[in-house]
Amino acid sequence: MRILFTFCFVLICSSNLFCQANLRESIRYYNNGNIAEMGYVKGAVKEGKWSIYFMTGEEKERTDFKNGLKHGEHMEFYLNGYLKTLGNYENGLKIGLWEFYKEDGQFLRMVKYKNGVVIQE
Repeated sequence: MRILFTFCFVLICSSNLFCQANLRESIRYYNNGNIAEMGYVKGAVKEGKWSIYFMTGEEKERTDFKNGLKHGEHMEFYLNGYLKTLGNYENGLKIGLWEFYKEDGQFLRMVKYKNGVVIQE
């Protein structure tokens, strides 16, 4: 029993390392040398957390990807750093409650999505 457990443990660990090894960092730059976007790809497909930046270097957007589609938490920021938008994606479609904020950080409105379609404003 112990040998079977050890074998399964080693198999799971090695498969996780193999999956992580298939991910490579991808960085694209603006002409001024600042990072335009950065994240991980599996093959040529976005995977995991991705960040997009303004030309001046401040973060503009942060999104989770799964198999090349937006999947998970999504945040957008104003140039001044304040949160602009907060929501979630599932297989590339907006889902659930999305929050929108003014440039000064004040809450603006909330919108509810289902499969990418507004169902309540």
